[in-house]
Amino acid sequence: MVEINTEELKNNYWTTFWTENIDDLIEISKKIGNIIPSRKNSLALYDILTVKTKEETNQKSLSAKYGENDFPYHTDGAYLQIPPKYVILRSPKNIENCPTKLCIPHFSEFEIKKLMKDVLLVNGGRGRFYSTILEKIDKDFRLRFDLDCMRPALTEFDTSIKLINKLIKETVIEEIDWKENQCVIFNNWKLVHSRADATNKFERVLERIWIK
Repeated sequence: MVEINTEELKNNYWTTFWTENIDDLIEISKKIGNIIPSRKNSLALYDILTVKTKEETNQKSLSAKYGENDFPYHTDGAYLQIPPKYVILRSPKNIENCPTKLCIPHFSEFEIKKLMKDVLLVNGGRGRFYSTILEKIDKDFRLRFDLDCMRPALTEFDTSIKLINKLIKETVIEEIDWKENQCVIFNNWKLVHSRADATNKFERVLERIWIK
């Protein structure tokens, strides 16, 4: 069974590997940390992500707002007090022309201070709380960003959102063109991700695990 080197994730923030089934992926995940369900009151160890129209889906999901269009860059679980540190995605089959995009923003010292200062209100159905886009964790920081559940607490704090969007646009994007049984694990505290346009890509299926 594949062994994931979490030290590599501290430096590169993501890596790819292959596994033949979801059961093996669950076992690999348990060796990294505790699996957490993405939905309230759920015991499910993984999610199945499919392409849906706006009418077909849960009203709190990204698909409800964007349907088959591109998803905006975001971190997973931003509506949780402590978002998952790692996200693993697996594709059971080849997917053509509909990549997952990974973006690792680079911050200057000034930008870090700015993004740690401006306060946003988080409200994603798990309770309302205040946060910043970058949060200090020991001697490091955690990135939290999802405009579908975060908004500036004060109008002037909108400058932080403009800043992070600018940094994302300036960053080289890694595209994952999915192959059968391919998996990607990424540090959800360090990068944002998105889905490319998925018009008529209803065969696109990914399995997802969140790790605490």
